[in-house]
Amino acid sequence: MDVKQILSLIKRWLWLVILGAVIGAGLGYYTSNRQTPIYQATTRFVVLRSAQTTYDYYNYIEGQQLVSTYAQLLTTEKLLLEAYEKLGFPVQKGQVTAQQIEDTQFVILTVKDPDPFKAMTIANGMVDVLIDQSAQLQTVKYDAAEKSLQDRIDTSLEQINLLESQINNISAEVIDKQITTVQQEMAGVQDQVNVIKMAMSNIDPESVFEEDQAKLTEYQNKLDELTPILTLYQNIYTDLVVLGQTSDSGELVQPTQLEQLKTTLNLYQQIYLSSINSMETLKLSKAQNTPTVQSVEAAVKPTAPISPKPMQTALIGAAIGLLVTAGFAFLVEFLDDTLKTPDEIKEVLELPVIGFVAEIRNGESKKGESLGKFVARHPRSPVSEAFRSLRTNLEFSGVDKPLKVVLVTSSGESEGKSTVAANLAIVVAQSGKQVLIMDADMRRPTVHTQFEKTNRV
Repeated sequence: MDVKQILSLIKRWLWLVILGAVIGAGLGYYTSNRQTPIYQATTRFVVLRSAQTTYDYYNYIEGQQLVSTYAQLLTTEKLLLEAYEKLGFPVQKGQVTAQQIEDTQFVILTVKDPDPFKAMTIANGMVDVLIDQSAQLQTVKYDAAEKSLQDRIDTSLEQINLLESQINNISAEVIDKQITTVQQEMAGVQDQVNVIKMAMSNIDPESVFEEDQAKLTEYQNKLDELTPILTLYQNIYTDLVVLGQTSDSGELVQPTQLEQLKTTLNLYQQIYLSSINSMETLKLSKAQNTPTVQSVEAAVKPTAPISPKPMQTALIGAAIGLLVTAGFAFLVEFLDDTLKTPDEIKEVLELPVIGFVAEIRNGESKKGESLGKFVARHPRSPVSEAFRSLRTNLEFSGVDKPLKVVLVTSSGESEGKSTVAANLAIVVAQSGKQVLIMDADMRRPTVHTQFEKTNRV
């Protein structure tokens, strides 16, 4: 297909393509004007991680994943429900979209709504809800560890109090028993001392009798022995009553049970101190690892809707209409296997074209006139000239052997066979030759009507 054929094809179907574009544009503009205006509000926030002592590729990836997680969190049903409870009107999932700005910690939150004020309110409210939700997420993350440590601290403290109470009870019981024993022992020694002193008082110190002097010496020796013992018991009694100290004597103390209790107490005290330190470490880790969500750019009330856009929709409709009609025209041309040009005839049939007669339109002849005598009535018309050219070509094709018979036929009915035969017979007769035209259509003969004659004998 050459350029000329393409231009001819465009010229033939241009009206349909333009009509399709106009209809598409009109439908697009009308449909767009019938839609509800949608407004869009945009806010921007940043997800800041805690300060890191080291920075490497893995920390970068973790930070990007954290920001992406927060962006996805904005479209969850739970967060939308919390936004509904806070704002007082429902927030649909399709209204909210969040997108991370590539290679940054910034997130753009976009909200669409028919009401511009609601679009702005939802955008700012969603960021506030996300900030609250961020704190709750970190609390949930450390809740289990904090609860476990707090339970361990409470259990350790309870055991420490219980063990201290048991140790105190055991110590008091031992002291009471020791005090009673010391009092008894001290009373016995005191009685012995009193008896000795009583006996010594009955002997005259200045007696000249050796027996009396020997008894005094014996009593004095016993008294010297008992006095330190009595003093020791008095000191022990003072320690037990005033200072609360136990004696080192192993007869009245229960060392095994008491030492076991003290050992267990020491272990629980260590557990308690270790748990306290772990709790402080956990709180410090929680403070250091909790990311911060901070609003950077608050949403403002939009002044113009983002959709519909009538002109843009009209252009799209026009483009669609143009493509549809152009496709339809291409399909028609592709499926049309008729021969329309002399070149097509030469290419397909591999036969020369001896003439080309334009279509004889009814408007070119008077009403009621037969088209079979068109060349006789309009000898100067282009159609008549085309028939004369056809006559000349036929004569030149039979230079060596003059043509006597010419057959005019076609593949279908009502394609102009009789009209062509009649007009060709007239132009041949006009050249001075005798012409006999025969109608070979036995079923529907029409040649006689071209000449306004009857076919009856």
